[in-house]
Amino acid sequence: MKDEIAAGLRNALEREQSLEQATQSFVNAGYNPHEVAAAADFVSQGVSDIVYPNPKKVNVEVPAAPLSEQEGGGVTKLPTTLGNKKVGGKKLGILIVAIFLIVILFSVIGYLVYYLMK
Repeated sequence: MKDEIAAGLRNALEREQSLEQATQSFVNAGYNPHEVAAAADFVSQGVSDIVYPNPKKVNVEVPAAPLSEQEGGGVTKLPTTLGNKKVGGKKLGILIVAIFLIVILFSVIGYLVYYLMK
C-alpha cells in the first residue's frame, strides 16, 4: 500500500502540487495517516536528491585552433547547395501522379478481393 501512496504522491509532485497538499488529500480520501506519512517521508527523501543534486564541476579545455585557421588562411567554406541535381517540376509532377495512381490501383484491387471473398 505504501508503494501505491508513494506513486500517487510522486504524481502529485509532478503536477506541481506541494507534498503537504498531496499528503492531506490522501488522508482526506481515507488512507491510513501513518502509511501516508511514511510514504511522504520516502518520497521526500527521493525528491530532495532530485531537486538539489550535488553538481560536479567539470573542467573542459577547448583546444586552440591552428594558426592557419586563426588567420583565416586555412579555412575552406563548405558548399551550401547540393549542386545541380534538381528534379524538374514536370518530372516531379509526373512522379506524384504515378504514385497516386498506383495507390488508387492497389486500393481498388484490395476492395475487389475483399468483396469477392465474402
